[in-house]
Amino acid sequence: MKHLVKCYEKFVTGESDYSRLINSSDEWEVLIEVNDNNWSGDILFLLKSKTKDDLYGYLTFGYGSCTGCDAYLRAELFGLEELEKLRNELISQIHSDTKDQLMEWIFNTHDWEGTHLDEELVDEFCTAVKDWYNGNRKVKDVYILCKVSAYDNIEDIFGVYPTEAEAQRMRFKYTKNNMHWSVYHTKISDNPDSKYQVKCISEEIGGKLK
Repeated sequence: MKHLVKCYEKFVTGESDYSRLINSSDEWEVLIEVNDNNWSGDILFLLKSKTKDDLYGYLTFGYGSCTGCDAYLRAELFGLEELEKLRNELISQIHSDTKDQLMEWIFNTHDWEGTHLDEELVDEFCTAVKDWYNGNRKVKDVYILCKVSAYDNIEDIFGVYPTEAEAQRMRFKYTKNNMHWSVYHTKISDNPDSKYQVKCISEEIGGKLK
């Protein structure tokens, strides 16, 4: 209950009621909140775990402007115990994963068209998440050794190397200087081994080859 009391003290910070409620937990904090900016609508959150280093979450639900149509206002009528129940209920609905896997889900896997969410709201949320993600990853130069088909399509990525010399050395050593293996320079985040980063590399290099 202590944290919920503190959330009332933070009322003047400009956070929404729901952001304060989530932030008052020992488990999650709000990174991004996007809502319909109207009397009623939907809210989308990007969250970060307070207890695990690489755990992030997505949460969405509807809100209203009266005790009959808004869960927070209704719970607030009955005090801290009901607010705590609401907080626990919301936390139980969080879709969570590692940062890269959650980005993959948000941008490539999740069926946004299959939801009732407004398209502009989703676009605003995805733009905010993309800006946050790009601003929070360390970008560096890398050299990609990849196999290219006769039609200039990426067929396979052999490795990701910090210098061109190392990439070329691996090309000569393991591919026998085969003309179908090439080295390309690009900039990526500092996690090139993840499936998400390899997908980004493939798309970026593929774009350059076309």
